[in-house]
Order: sequence, then C-alpha cells, then structure tokens
Amino acid sequence: MKNSFILSLAILFLLFSIVLSLSFLKGVQFQTTLTGKASTQSTGQIDLNLTDVLSITVNDTSINFGACTINTTKNYSLYDSSQGQTTGDNVLCSNSSLPDKLIVENDGTVRLNVSTKIHEIASSAFNDSQAWVAFKVINNSARPGCVGDLQTTYYNYTQANTPYPLCTKLGAFDSNDRLDFFVEVYVTNQSSGSLNTTVEFTGVALH
Repeated sequence: MKNSFILSLAILFLLFSIVLSLSFLKGVQFQTTLTGKASTQSTGQIDLNLTDVLSITVNDTSINFGACTINTTKNYSLYDSSQGQTTGDNVLCSNSSLPDKLIVENDGTVRLNVSTKIHEIASSAFNDSQAWVAFKVINNSARPGCVGDLQTTYYNYTQANTPYPLCTKLGAFDSNDRLDFFVEVYVTNQSSGSLNTTVEFTGVALH
C-alpha cells in the first residue's frame, strides 16, 4: 500500500512537471535575428509627351502678273509665272513681278501630304469657259524637299475649293523642305475682267 502511494505520487509529480513546463514555454518569447545587408526599394515616374507641330508657311505671298493684254495674232494668251517678263506671252504683261512664285515651306516637325485648292477658277473670273489656271511645283532645293510624288507639270484647277495633290510627302527636317509654286493662266479674246483669287495649301500629317 505504501509503494502504491509513492507510485501515484510520482505520476502526479510527472504530470505536474509537464504542465509546468508547458506553462513556462508559453510565456517564453523567441527572437529571430536576420543577418546580411539591409535593402529597401521605391519607384518614381517620368512623364514626357511629344506633340507633332503641323505648320505650313507661304513666303512671298502673291504672284503678280500685272496688267496683261491678249495676243491678237492668235486670239489667246498663255501667261506663265515660272518664266521671265520677256518670254512668250509674258511680254504682254506690264508692271509684273515675273518670274514669280510662292514658296511653300513645311516648318513643322512631321512630314506632310500637301494639297492645294483655289477659291475661284479662271473660267469664272474671266467669264470665259475656255479660260483656265493651272499649277505646278518643284523642289526649292535638292535636299530633301518633297520625297514623295510631286506635281512638276502644270495641272488645271478645274473646280473651285477642291483639293488637288501637290506633294505626297514633304519632309520636315530643316529649311530645305520647301516647294516653289508656279501658276499658268490661259485666256482667250473672249476673256475679260481680272483674276484676284486665293490659293490655299493644306498639310496632313504622315506617321
């Protein structure tokens, strides 16, 4: 009987030790230490928006034929602004600025598809269905100017306020991106009045 009590006491003591150990461990705080180099990271942002500048400048803003008369020998006249005062029917024009031209320059930052239109055609201005006015352009300089299709021969304005192609790709590199614009006017002995009209140039951006 005595031995049994001792055994029971030992078991009870063992159970008490386990409970005490668990209670002790529950109150212990473990600390983890990280070793090595510390590192942190953050980010920023850069915003830069580029906007295309579309700009066409027309230098020498008029073509002046002056006062012209009809060639009575053939009953019509053909005046050409790309020719001098003493060439062809230009000799019949006084107080002119011939040869004369408009200089069309792309001074923006993007290549342009350039077209032209006229506000009044010759047949209307001279009250003569046979009268007409035509245009042509050449590169103002060899580099680079128009690097696309270029209207280098005279082409009639057959309708007012209607766009006609001038250059399909006008460069945007420097002041060399210019076109020389000329007009040719045909009148007959049935023509009368004057042609005082506006020529408009439009550029559409190419990307």
